[in-house]
Amino acid sequence: MKIPVLKLLSFLVLTTSLCAGTYDLLSELFSLQAPDTLQYHRSRIDYSVSHQELYRASRNDTLLSRFSLRAQDLKLNFKLGETSLFASWERGLPNMDDLFQSDYTHSEFKSVYHTFDFQMDTKIKRWHIQPGLSLNFSGTADTLFITDYPRSDQAAFNSFFFDLLPESFGDSIHFKHNAYSINAEFLARNKKITFYASYRFNSNSLTESHMNSSSYSSLSGPRESIAKLNNSRIKFKFAYVIDPANYMWTGIDFGHYPLDWHHTIYPGDPIPSEVIQIAGGQNNSYQAQLGYRTTLKNFHIGTSITGGHIVLSDTASTPVLGYFIGFFPISHQADLDLRTSYLLGKFHADHVWTINRSYIKPRLDIIALRSWSDIDFEALLEFGLEDIQVQDQYIHSAYFFAVGCSVSIALNSDLFLDIDLEQLIPYVKTISPEPPPPPPPDGTKLYGGLSVNIGVSMTW
Repeated sequence: MKIPVLKLLSFLVLTTSLCAGTYDLLSELFSLQAPDTLQYHRSRIDYSVSHQELYRASRNDTLLSRFSLRAQDLKLNFKLGETSLFASWERGLPNMDDLFQSDYTHSEFKSVYHTFDFQMDTKIKRWHIQPGLSLNFSGTADTLFITDYPRSDQAAFNSFFFDLLPESFGDSIHFKHNAYSINAEFLARNKKITFYASYRFNSNSLTESHMNSSSYSSLSGPRESIAKLNNSRIKFKFAYVIDPANYMWTGIDFGHYPLDWHHTIYPGDPIPSEVIQIAGGQNNSYQAQLGYRTTLKNFHIGTSITGGHIVLSDTASTPVLGYFIGFFPISHQADLDLRTSYLLGKFHADHVWTINRSYIKPRLDIIALRSWSDIDFEALLEFGLEDIQVQDQYIHSAYFFAVGCSVSIALNSDLFLDIDLEQLIPYVKTISPEPPPPPPPDGTKLYGGLSVNIGVSMTW
């Protein structure tokens, strides 16, 4: 009985984080790597389309349900003497329908994002200076349909929680999500050393509206709330060239993720007992990395080790769901404190075979992760319902194997066909406490880990 309550009380915070920025946060979580510079030494134009999958479960066994991200990318690089000007545009269509497909909900969630990237590389005496600016915009609007609500085998939980949900939220929730991010970066390098710094700010806003059909006039009518999840990240990297074949770097990364979710519209003036703030919290992350890369002819080997710490401190509340004996407002609250430390090692190897102006580059990436988490969860349930408090320590291990290959085929002296394939194979295990035995198969299909990119490029 405790598990459904925990899931429902944390649904507000989890849905916000998943809809409003988690896609970006996950993609950047372990993004520290060797400082990069402009790749092109000639004027060049590239156009490509890509298909990528996240590793996830799906009950909808169709080809469309396997799409996690489809994107098209256009890149331009102009070489003007000692100066290079680079610009790119990417349009992506994330498909996350499976996120809301459950026994209780369904939605046709679709989103569109646009990314614009601008960089310049110029030489000042012995230094190459490379400033850059990246802008990202995304948005979606849809409806979450609620087909059913859970029940409990305990009458008190039904009376004070589950029975009140249908009239509080109805059978549909309309939502609108908008996000933008700005990333400013600066890189300076010479023959021996490289400095890199970047600052990224992400702003996410999720607005939802639903109809409350409560018999209490103070609660019934249209309801609307707005959730804001902003985050800022600062990165610093330093690299040193030991000799032309050996290269090492180090870097640090700080992130801050405040969460704020408020009611904004009521049928009238809010009653004094109403819960105005639905969720809030202060979340931070810190990580540092040390890496090394070597080149042996056309064979490249790189390795790095990353250590980090994540601190989450969030509170989520239900709005007033009803009244006990017509007077005492019924509302529930959950507090979550999570502290996670992790250690991550990465190994990379690739080899380039060149045939005239064409090349093929197979590669292998191996990532090993070990995390230690302290979780303190407390659900404050009213009027005779037991309070739920969970204090646990977890140890997880995860391994990711990625096998890929990049191919560039020269169609003539200036035109190339570019193909990139990669397959990711993840393995995640709970070491402590001992996980329960896996449930029997329920027909759910597991997809993910595939990335396909096909494009054309031209140089001059």
